[in-house]
Amino acid sequence: MKLEVRVPATQREWEMYYELRYAVLRAPFGAAPGSERDEHEATAVHRAAFDENGVVVGVGRIHPAPDGRQVRYMAVAEAWRGKGVGAQILRALEETATGKIFLNARERAVPFYERHGYRVTGPAPAVVGVPHFRMEKIIHNDGE
Repeated sequence: MKLEVRVPATQREWEMYYELRYAVLRAPFGAAPGSERDEHEATAVHRAAFDENGVVVGVGRIHPAPDGRQVRYMAVAEAWRGKGVGAQILRALEETATGKIFLNARERAVPFYERHGYRVTGPAPAVVGVPHFRMEKIIHNDGE
């Protein structure tokens, strides 16, 4: 399995990026197209995992927030789950930050983030009717 994790570079790559985000994170809950985007798109750091055919199989984003940097919109295509795609994207996002990183995870995603050093710090607002938990991690300049 060969993956390349990088910023989408073409209009078609960006389209695939947002299509995957919508398909995984919003469509199953009946949310409207466009709900997979927010006001931080232009200032966020984006990463996508591309398979050997150039198809986007995973996505994620990190952006500045008042109390640190927030990871959002992590999504992996169903056929690629459990193969390390999410870990590669998360690592690529973390490499761009130092200090406190936080995210709001669905319950089923909590164990994934715990394996990567995040800890639950409390409840977070529900998104598309799905309960979430706030999780945090401190990133040091040395990558720990």
